[in-house]
Amino acid sequence: MDGTYRWGGGAVAVAVALTLGGPAPARSADVGGADGWNVSFGGLINTFAVNARWDTGNNEEETTRVMSGFNPSKLNFHVKTPKSRDVEVSGHFQFAPSIQSNKARFAGESLEVRVAEVDVTGRFGTFEIGRGWGVFNSQAIINDSASGLGVGRIPSPDRGGPTFGRIGTGYTYTDFAAKIVYATPSLGGFQLRAGLFDPVETPFGGGSLPANSGGTGAGAFETSAPRLEAEASYGVKSGSVAFKVWGGGLYQTITDKGTKSEATLGGADGGARIDVSGFAVTGAYTTTEGVGPSGFQANGFVCDAAGCRSSKTDFWYAGVDYTFGKDRKTTLGASTGRGKQKAEGGFGKVENALDMAFVRHQLFPQLQIMVEYHQFKTTAESIESEKYHAYVVGTQFDF
Repeated sequence: MDGTYRWGGGAVAVAVALTLGGPAPARSADVGGADGWNVSFGGLINTFAVNARWDTGNNEEETTRVMSGFNPSKLNFHVKTPKSRDVEVSGHFQFAPSIQSNKARFAGESLEVRVAEVDVTGRFGTFEIGRGWGVFNSQAIINDSASGLGVGRIPSPDRGGPTFGRIGTGYTYTDFAAKIVYATPSLGGFQLRAGLFDPVETPFGGGSLPANSGGTGAGAFETSAPRLEAEASYGVKSGSVAFKVWGGGLYQTITDKGTKSEATLGGADGGARIDVSGFAVTGAYTTTEGVGPSGFQANGFVCDAAGCRSSKTDFWYAGVDYTFGKDRKTTLGASTGRGKQKAEGGFGKVENALDMAFVRHQLFPQLQIMVEYHQFKTTAESIESEKYHAYVVGTQFDF
């Protein structure tokens, strides 16, 4: 997700579609305007060659594919109005195409409208109204230097669309959704974002996700209130040292009218990143209810004749990276992360693990190349159900 889209709130810029691993300098083409109006666009195009081999699961298949990564290609449009009474109103669209279909060809590729949002910005902060990136776990994703700009977990050998990054092996999917969010201005490095989101009732993309234990219903589901998400962050920089810390929360209920019982979709997270002279360490931890081991909201609840229950799953990751060379154009790094669903409430014990190493190099000002190696494993009730390793080479063009 690239740095051309700016969240409001004064000097704090957060990528809606992330140049993951930390906000990057905005790149956009300004096509001008009249009478104080401004129109601009920007985006990215990335492509990865991936060789993956399954030792367990997926028919022990080996495949080599040309595909999008976790952060698929983007095209962003921005329209900014003249200021009126020190308030600026802007509109933002983002289109996110995946370059590959599934192996049935011409099926499974996607063109998502991820953002259709109006921002109202002033000294009071910013109101984000429309469809846009979520809040909960967003800092965990932004600061993921490893899979954020790469591939990360591959959901299957044959699937179309983006990959999973560390979804389910380090954090949940923040996702794009209809929302009304308020972001404070930068208050000495502190910022709070909080808002109301269109609720979810059934599993996210159930047909395309790995099998999981949640999401079946006994009766009609009901959510009488919106989903609530919030996240606070504090960041400071002095010379060659930068530090950021964050924490957030998620809450929604899901009621089964057939059994009159309720499941909770909730979570809390926290993390930190410190950069010193090109060397960086990042860590994040998330605990959830109703999310499930795949890391998608509402994919970890079940409603049956006994009532509704939510699974409890914890996610964490830790990473190190070092950026060096003239103008610091090369980054080496490694990270490890887990997602662990607890064996309680009728849910089975599941553990996902993703370990990876990567190299990125800025070959030209707008073109970078990436090399990644990772291995992924899932165990259910201590029995290995999926295991593979992958070699990845890719490029990304930012404009």
